[in-house]
Amino acid sequence: MKITLLFLLLFCANGWALEPVSGYQYLSPEARAMQDDEFENPGMVAVDEGRRLFNEMREDEEYACASCHESNGARYSAIVRRVICRE
Repeated sequence: MKITLLFLLLFCANGWALEPVSGYQYLSPEARAMQDDEFENPGMVAVDEGRRLFNEMREDEEYACASCHESNGARYSAIVRRVICRE
């Protein structure tokens, strides 16, 4: 038991265990190529849909999100800090 605790303490003390590890490094070269290509990456469909919804003017809303946060969301982080975080 003491050896296990000592090992864990030494293992974590060097900081290696605290570093986040990306799953990207475990992907095959083909999967990496697909993720790197914006046109082949299936996740980009969700990004494009989010962009469309962000700029869309809906019937039940007075404004589109982009009307306050700019079309690319540049002002979004500043507004979140001011409104949500009360800064």
